[in-house]
Amino acid sequence: MVFKSSDGAQVQMWVAWPTKKQKLYPFVIDIHGGPHGSVNDSFSPEAQILLDEGFGYCAVNYRGSTGFGKDFERAIYGNPGYFEVEDIVSARGWLISKGQADPDKIILFGWSWGGYVTLLALGKYPNLWAGGIAGTPIGDYLSQYEDEPAFFKAIDRELFGGSPEQKPAAYKKSSPITYVDNFKKPVLVIYGENDARCPTKQIVNFINKLKAKNKLIKVKKFSSGHTGEFSNTKIRISNFKEILKFAKRLTR
Repeated sequence: MVFKSSDGAQVQMWVAWPTKKQKLYPFVIDIHGGPHGSVNDSFSPEAQILLDEGFGYCAVNYRGSTGFGKDFERAIYGNPGYFEVEDIVSARGWLISKGQADPDKIILFGWSWGGYVTLLALGKYPNLWAGGIAGTPIGDYLSQYEDEPAFFKAIDRELFGGSPEQKPAAYKKSSPITYVDNFKKPVLVIYGENDARCPTKQIVNFINKLKAKNKLIKVKKFSSGHTGEFSNTKIRISNFKEILKFAKRLTR
């Protein structure tokens, strides 16, 4: 599927429906990590489980994704998080306009950069979602930059056009913790306790601020690092059981 985003840009996404027919489906919008990655038509066990459980499934190749040209990939530079969120919001609009999705039962789900975009979208557009699921996300970008390895600091300086000292307003605008007061719907945060890519202090800062504001948050930790969820089958199964249970509770 191809749809137009808020500024008219063409964005591609994959959409699948359960075999059981109904008028409107609860939907999960899956936001890939990266940001420089993409979703293709290969088999996804998580997508299949969601379909088997009655959810519609949508995976968006938002701006920043690879495979759609250099301009598309670099559109997010200078304002990370903005176009990613706009593209996800527009995908939601497409699903509703086509009579596919129940507007009150649309859930965001992402891992790593996808988890970051999930948190941003929940904070910037709090009325559009039933809730969100964010795995190993960035929640506090200033703390993220402080603790991340030098390699990723260099990536972020290119992404933002400078360091937090040079571009403080940009880092604040692109950080989910800035929008904590706006959160209205439940969020599940899953993170590894030994994560060098998205260090734990920044996500704990986000979690604590959400809790201090009495927002609806559930937290699940696992013992390894950023990619441990993918390389350890037991952890992966445990996490997805929690994800599925949370998604069902949001849409029942």
